[in-house]
Amino acid sequence: MAHNLPAEILRAEQRIRPYILKTPLIPSLPIGQMGGATVYLKMESEQYTNSFKARGAMNKVLSLTNEERTQGIVTASTGNHAQGTARACSLTGTVTLVCVRLAGTSKSTSGSNSTNS
Repeated sequence: MAHNLPAEILRAEQRIRPYILKTPLIPSLPIGQMGGATVYLKMESEQYTNSFKARGAMNKVLSLTNEERTQGIVTASTGNHAQGTARACSLTGTVTLVCVRLAGTSKSTSGSNSTNS
């Protein structure tokens, strides 16, 4: 229940709510039967960036002061974190530098490029 959550978690949820999709919980009977429990899968693959990483990146960027945001964000990732950070910075007008290994595949870096970061 919400009243048992720490205040910071609630503030984070309120900060990111306008920018993040509310993704569904889908019951998984086969996995639940294997473990003898009711199991739900959180479908973060339906998020804008196809990953839960957008939540943390958005929360971090929105937690920064305006002065901190004007200094920009630097991250190193070839995948979901890069895409989440690039999207968060694009939505907030924050300059972003995403450092990518030269060996990164075009599939893993294409999502970051499409956010104009």
